Parts: sequence; C-alpha cells; structure tokens
Amino acid sequence: MHAGGSERVAVNLACGLARRGHESWVLAITRPAQSDCARDGLLREMAAASVRVVEFDGTSLRRGCFTGALRLVRLCRSIRPDIVHAHSDHADLAVGLASRITRSNSARTIHSAGLWTTHWWAGKVAESALREDLVVCISKASQRAYAEVRRRYGLHQSEHEVLITNGIPIDETADRLDRAAVVRMVGADPGRLLLCFAGRFVHEKGFDVLISAMEQLSASSLSRLEVHAFGQGRELNKYIARVQERDLPIYFHPPAHRISRIFSGFDAVVVPSRCEGLGLVAIESLAAGVPLIATMAPGLDEVLPPGWPLSVPPDDPGALSATLTEFATERYDTHDLGRRAVAWINHRFDLEPMVAAYEAAYRSFLECRYPE
Repeated sequence: MHAGGSERVAVNLACGLARRGHESWVLAITRPAQSDCARDGLLREMAAASVRVVEFDGTSLRRGCFTGALRLVRLCRSIRPDIVHAHSDHADLAVGLASRITRSNSARTIHSAGLWTTHWWAGKVAESALREDLVVCISKASQRAYAEVRRRYGLHQSEHEVLITNGIPIDETADRLDRAAVVRMVGADPGRLLLCFAGRFVHEKGFDVLISAMEQLSASSLSRLEVHAFGQGRELNKYIARVQERDLPIYFHPPAHRISRIFSGFDAVVVPSRCEGLGLVAIESLAAGVPLIATMAPGLDEVLPPGWPLSVPPDDPGALSATLTEFATERYDTHDLGRRAVAWINHRFDLEPMVAAYEAAYRSFLECRYPE
C-alpha cells in the first residue's frame, strides 16, 4: 500500500462503493518494509468508510505476485466476491492466476500508458490469464496501451472494455493548506516561488528532465525558484546525488498522505512525465486552482485544459527550462489560470460520477456473465 496514483484511485473507489452500500475489500499483495504516513493515512480512510483491508506478508513484488495469487485463492473461497478487481500490473498477474483456479469474475483498470515494458514473460503469463475480464481504461492513452499489449502477445481484447476517467473529491477544500502553512511545513524560503513535484522517482515520471531543466536556468531565475519533491522510488538516491553535486534549489521529502491538500500552498505544481495513464497529480493540482507546468505526454495531455500555456513537449529539458524562466519572471496571470483550471476539472473529473460509472460497469459485466 503506497501513495501512488493507482492506489489513490483504488481507495477512492472502494470507499465510494462502500458509501453506496456495497461490501468493499482492498487487498495488497505485499506489505511495505516499513510504514509511512501516506500508507497509514490510506488505511485510516478505508477504516472510516468500513472498507476491509488485507495486506499479505512479504515485501518482494516479484515473489508477491505468485504467493499473492495463492493467498488470493484462499481468500476468494472464503468471502466469495462478486468481482476481483486489479489496479496494477503486478496485481493483474496475481488476479489472473487466481481467477484461473477460482473462476472468479475478474476486472482490471489500466492506469498506465505502457504495459509490461519490462518483465516480458510475467506480462505474457498475466495477459494470457486475463481473458474475458472487465477492462477499465482511464484515458485514450491507456486504451492504446491495452490494445498494444494484447497485440504484442497475440491475444484478443476483451469484449468488456469501458472508458472511465479518474475522478477526485471536487468539494474537498476545507483542509487545504495556505502558503504560510506550507512554508513552515517544508522549511521553504518565502521569498521564492515554490514549485511542487509529487510522484514516484522512476524514469516514466521524468524527474530527471526537471533536474536538467533546472540546470539550464540562469542564476537569476534559479534565485527566484525553489522545488520541493515528494515521493519515493528506485531513482531517488541518484537524483539526490545529482542535485547536491549541482547545488540546485531542489529539496526532497517522503510521500505525504493526501498530498493534494498542500498543492494550494505552492505557486505551481510541475509534472514532467514522459507518459501517464491520466495523471492524478495533474488533476488534483488543477482542482486546487494551482498553475500546472506539465508535459503533453500521452495520457497527461488529456488532463490539461485546451490551449494551456504552461504545457511543454515531453522529454524536452530546454522547453521546460524556458517555461520555468517565464514563470519565474511572473509573465503569467496565475489567478486567471487558477480559475480556468478549476472550471475545467469541475466539469470533467468529479469522483461521484466515476464511482457511479464503475458501479454500472460491474452490473453490466455481471449481467453478461450471468444472463437471466
């Protein structure tokens, strides 16, 4: 249970379904080596919504896919769920293997714009096990990723495929932090423009592109900006070493529970991704009325309002550096950008329609499986 976008969506969905009277369980196929505030916060949310949580022992995802499948078989035989729904590629593998034994109705949400780009054989096993499952794509980019991975392994696409965009609690504004509170929390320089990055430190998220862009800034622009990065991931230590070597104003923090509530205390949120399934951080920052500096990466381009001036091509440090320079010189009307952002998100990405769409997709899928 981590603080990623797919985990956030799964928790929102489970809690939303519980509020509608359904019995919801959330299963983590591994347990983190040590607890953190983000995980603990998710567990508290689910407990408050009467969502049952099961975390299997073990910290290895690779081993957890197979041991998790066996444990999932036992759990399914005990609670007999109507649907078992996977929200990550590793969960896809565990659910696919388990469903071949239990004959459970399986569903999956495609949260990524690229599936099984590594671990070819694990992908082959997972995709072969998942046949006529319910497939939920969160964007056109994730639809393309699903179609591509099925072609790659020579498999047909499920007939039960739907598009449901991610949603967030639109009215969740009461506990957002202001700038003064964020300055105190992260120890920021109040005289600088504060930029926020939130996400995993992996190649797809493009944090190295942001570092390269910062390296290209003039001394004058660097003196006006300060980046605070929240997250974890396999590239973290490499990024820290690079930032320290170049003495850049970039500061690292562990993942935070409900990170979206602090976005309102920053002058901008930066999402430099190379690809995204949809981009939950982008949605949450726009909903907070915070200017979003983001790439037009596949999946992320579907989140940005039309004609968004703070968008740049993916994997282009020069373009990102130029936009950061313009932002540092206060070229943009940030209040107008904030109003545009809120109006766009309120129109397209509300949580309740997302939960209702999942509920309808489940009912339709089960009716196809068990026609009267």
